[in-house]
Amino acid sequence: MSTDTQAGGGAVSDGLTIPTTEALSSVSFAGVVDAILEVGKQRRAQLELLRSALVSGHDTDALGFARQLCGLPA
Repeated sequence: MSTDTQAGGGAVSDGLTIPTTEALSSVSFAGVVDAILEVGKQRRAQLELLRSALVSGHDTDALGFARQLCGLPA
């Protein structure tokens, strides 16, 4: 069984690419960053709803949006 390192962060063993810890951690890191960005977009949209409700005087709706932002049931 022969093993060589590959430029993409994996080891090649008899023609099969085996990801190294470094390659796996970069994939996991990218997934975490994507999730963080998605949560940020959702919170920004929720803040816009809250702001709009406050500006238009819909206090009950604004309270519901604020509760959701805090993780409480609306």
